[in-house]
Amino acid sequence: MESFEDLIEKVKQWGRDRNLTDPANVKNQFFKLVSEFGEIGQAIHEENLEAIDDGVGDSFVVCIILGEQLGRSLDESDFERTYEFEEDALHLASSALGTLADCIAKGQTIEARTELLHFVQELCSFAYHETTGRLACLLRAYNEIKDRKGVLYDGVFIKESDPRYESAKAELVARQLGQDSANQLNRPPEQ
Repeated sequence: MESFEDLIEKVKQWGRDRNLTDPANVKNQFFKLVSEFGEIGQAIHEENLEAIDDGVGDSFVVCIILGEQLGRSLDESDFERTYEFEEDALHLASSALGTLADCIAKGQTIEARTELLHFVQELCSFAYHETTGRLACLLRAYNEIKDRKGVLYDGVFIKESDPRYESAKAELVARQLGQDSANQLNRPPEQ
């Protein structure tokens, strides 16, 4: 069985392989985190334990990549439950998410790193008591994404299964061809 630390490293590599760890994409990755966190809330509302695990695992993946973008590489110790569960762990995670948004909007990278860690720890506190556990959640999420293919289009990863994939891919090819043509025009003549 894989360790939690091994899974974190695999997620980091998965993100690097898809150019998702570029700091220029912090805002898009943050939006993805909000989306995944919202899915946890919806799953709680529907009392769907499998979807709660899925949302927690997906949120962990997004946090790992966001940490890379912010220059705060997360490791296993960041995902440890450091205190007893509080009934309002998700409320505290929401608060950290709001403060993280403010830090990202203001370009406060150091503060954003701190708030990301607060968010991860609150989510871990919730996961410890309300899911199959952090390892199971992250393993589930990683197994879902590990073979996923797609393109990075304007800072957003578009899955191969997304209806927008073909048009995004075509536009990226066109951009690259245009760039190659421009580079040819600017190249000095060969002797």
